[in-house]
Formats: sequence, structure tokens, C-alpha cells
Amino acid sequence: MSVQFEKSQLLALAPSDLTINRSQRYEGDHMNTPLSLFSEKDQDLMKRIYERLFELFKVLKPMVDKTEVTEADMASILAVNVGEVPGITRDLGIETLDGTGDERLPRAIHDIRGGCLAAVVSCYDLIARGIFPWQHKTALQLFRMVRDHLKMFRNCVPEIDLETVNRDRADRGHSIELLTEKWQDAAYQVQGGRAVNVRYSCDYVGTVSERCMEFSALDRIVYNCMNNAGRFAVDNRVDFHIFEVDPQASTKVLRFVLINKIEPGHAQTLKERFGDDLSSLFNARQSADSSGYGLNICADFVASAFGLKGAKSAIEQKYIGVAVQEDCFILWFHWPSVV
Repeated sequence: MSVQFEKSQLLALAPSDLTINRSQRYEGDHMNTPLSLFSEKDQDLMKRIYERLFELFKVLKPMVDKTEVTEADMASILAVNVGEVPGITRDLGIETLDGTGDERLPRAIHDIRGGCLAAVVSCYDLIARGIFPWQHKTALQLFRMVRDHLKMFRNCVPEIDLETVNRDRADRGHSIELLTEKWQDAAYQVQGGRAVNVRYSCDYVGTVSERCMEFSALDRIVYNCMNNAGRFAVDNRVDFHIFEVDPQASTKVLRFVLINKIEPGHAQTLKERFGDDLSSLFNARQSADSSGYGLNICADFVASAFGLKGAKSAIEQKYIGVAVQEDCFILWFHWPSVV
């Protein structure tokens, strides 16, 4: 990416006087979808996807603290047939989404199919085919993505694993370091098997959520934004910045900014369709080439985190937004730190 943006330019994207309604802080139930709303077939498909990923998670977890990963470890990983997951996922939602009017259903299915599932499957496949070198770093990368997708899955449909969800809802501070360890110099696999290089910077040190369920909501935002950026990044690179909007504030508000270079023709297409106001991209079914639920979900979660009335308020007050500058697509959102 030849274009470089200064922090002052990123600060100018939105106001600095953003407030937090602490009485309405995200509590973990926003946009949860009851399992019973899905067809019996889709309930079975979701359980099969979740169980396969959870089996992989249990195999990988003991390897996190190891300094080396053995051939026996690799054999136990490859014994989990993750290769079946894409086929199961393709069938998910066909029956449920046929004529439904409940918006929670397509949103949940969007993030169960999306999130970092494509990256998990791609990484697993590259390991199985011997393309990724088998080492502790690779196992750790796969573990983090599987862990993240399982948490986001439970955030979408808590009844998929109520026992673990109860632990997700317990008070437990989560540091920004959990994002840094995933995204610092990351090579992230987007759908289609293409890898994008992430250039990450963060000047904040501290906590960003009070419980796992809340952090999984933040992860849903980040992965949706990253998937969107990675899909259109013409140079296979995404710049990801996190910084404090006002370092003097008693409760820090963090601005997350993702930047990807786009084709000049793409910028023109967006302008012809949306004019100078691109906020319609946050409405479901308004995307240039997809369902549009990804960015719509992000706006809802940001509104919930700040105690706003809904996505419309978050968009209008620029708690979340997009812009195109110098053939770069810039997406930003805000998230409150934890005191």
C-alpha cells in the first residue's frame, strides 16, 4: 500500500467527544439467537460444526504451553476431520432462511459461516498437505482461530453450549494484548484461500472487555471488518490501527481503523451507488457484492457497547463509519475500554 495515513488524519475521521452509557454496557445477550428458531436440520448442522471445532480445540489446547509440537501431536490434530466442515457449512441455513422474517437468523448464520472459519479450514488444510511448516507457532495460530470462532459461535447461539457460555459470562477482564497477539504481522486467510498481510499498530495498553462474551462481540466486529477489507485489498494488505481517541479521558474510548487499497473502479462504483455518503453500507443487503450483514452486525454491536439506541444512532453519530480516500477504503469503529 503506497498511501500512508497519519494518526491526525485518522483522528479527523470522527468526533472525539464520544460518550459511554455505563448503565447499558454490553452484557452478553445482544443479538443472541435461540436455537429453537432454526430448522431441525440446521440445528443438527450447527451442532456438527461446533462439535468438530470443539474437538480440534481440545486437541490443540495442551499444545499451547509446549515449546515443541511432536509428530504424535500432528497425528492427533489430523485425526479431527475438519475437512468435512466446509461441506456442512454450505448447507447451513438453507431451510431456516426460506421465508423467515426474523433478522437474528441471517445474522447468526452469517457469522457462523464467516468469522474466522475460512481461515481455520484453510490453515488446517495447509498443515495437512505439508505446505505450512509443522511447528509450535503454527499450532498456536490455529488454536487461537479455533478458540475465537467457537466463542463467536456461542455469542451467536448460546444454547449450542450452555455450560461453556456460563463461563463466558463470568467476570474476567480481557486485555488488548489478546488482539495484538493475533493480528501483529498476521497472514490472515480470507475466503477463497487468499492470504492478506496485516500491518498492525496499537498504542493502548489495558483491558477492553469485562467478560468472554463481551470480547467475542468485539471479535465478531473485528473479523467482519477484516474479512471485508481482505476481500477487496488489491495489494493483499490491510493496515489495522488501534489508538485512544482522547488519552486524557477517564474512561478511554478506542478507535479501531482498518484500511485497504481498492481498485479505482471500485471507488467509482461506490460513488455511483451511494454518492458521498457511504453509511448505507451498514444496512443489511446494501453491500456492493454480498449480503451486507457483516457491517450491519458491526454497527449493532458498537451501538450496544456505548448504550446507544441502535445501529442508526451509532452511524449518525460516527461511532462507526466508512470513507474512501486516495483509492483506499477506510473503516473505523469505536470501543470503550474498561476502567
